Amino acid sequence: MSPDRTLYYMNPFEAHTLYKATLNPTNTALVGAPTPVAPLPTAGFGIIDGMTVGPNGDLYMTGYGKSEIYRYNVGTNTFTTEVSLVGGGEFRSDLAFDPITGNLVGLGIEPGSSDRTLFQIMLGVLTDGIDNAYTWDYFGGSGSAWSTKVLNTGSELGGNPDGLAFDPTNGDLYMSGDGTGIYHYSRTTAVRGALIPGTGDGFLNGLGFDLAFQTLEQPLPAPGTLGLMLAGLGIVAGRILRRRGRSA
Repeated sequence: MSPDRTLYYMNPFEAHTLYKATLNPTNTALVGAPTPVAPLPTAGFGIIDGMTVGPNGDLYMTGYGKSEIYRYNVGTNTFTTEVSLVGGGEFRSDLAFDPITGNLVGLGIEPGSSDRTLFQIMLGVLTDGIDNAYTWDYFGGSGSAWSTKVLNTGSELGGNPDGLAFDPTNGDLYMSGDGTGIYHYSRTTAVRGALIPGTGDGFLNGLGFDLAFQTLEQPLPAPGTLGLMLAGLGIVAGRILRRRGRSA
């Protein structure tokens, strides 16, 4: 949701169209009917999964089947392909901007395997309007703990890790998997914390899907902070339908 209270959303099964609508001042209803913005540049793409707002106010998204990062320029109502992954792998799932480094971080499938892990993309290549060829870069770099961290095996995030968010006030990292739960992860050691419990009803114990932080506190004074005013701008429409109909 941008400062003009415009909400962007899409249904990954409905012709890949991005819609926008305006929220009323009390956040309880839409003002007028949702309107299609533009068709997403994803013919034959499959499921779009992963959408977030960048520090420039534009929307960034990715998905299954192709390994590209798309940018929707809100001001000009245009799409560009900012990054194309080369050398194998898939960006695939969720996206969020890191408030400490300013880099875009996401969940994907690393090259040469079926392992799910975190990748990062430098902010500069996401804003130049050029389709940059990009090789897989692990979160924190190839020497980080994340270069050997596998999230879809053992007791990590299950077969389909999905859901990534940074706390914009301190840079803490949280992730979830479909049907697993929400966990805090050390951003430096890649160690998973305990399952974050619900409030007595156990709701969080089965929660997966996407994650996002919204805060009224001042974010960290570092590159990319504005991009986390709504980290991981939620895919409001069609999200539950996607979970019911897809395979991991």
